[in-house]
Amino acid sequence: RDEARCCGLLARLIRHLNGEPSHATGDFHAKALAVQGAAERLRFLNRGQGWVVRTLQEALPRIRDEAVHAGLTDMLAVHERNVALADALVAALG
Repeated sequence: RDEARCCGLLARLIRHLNGEPSHATGDFHAKALAVQGAAERLRFLNRGQGWVVRTLQEALPRIRDEAVHAGLTDMLAVHERNVALADALVAALG
């Protein structure tokens, strides 16, 4: 749900900036499905979430548009929370 919400947010922000969002997707989903084992797949997914966190942390100080900054700040919080939840779940799985 969070990823769908963040995708919708990104589409709205792109439109806010007079752009047109694309429906193209990368190969991350297929790569994630190829990872065997629940803990291993969670670790893989969490590396992707961590990449998003780092990218947003680096970008936010340079973003001056208030709507974009607020939206991406929210997206950062969502990803930070999900990283922590996934870390706890991986630890519980062993």
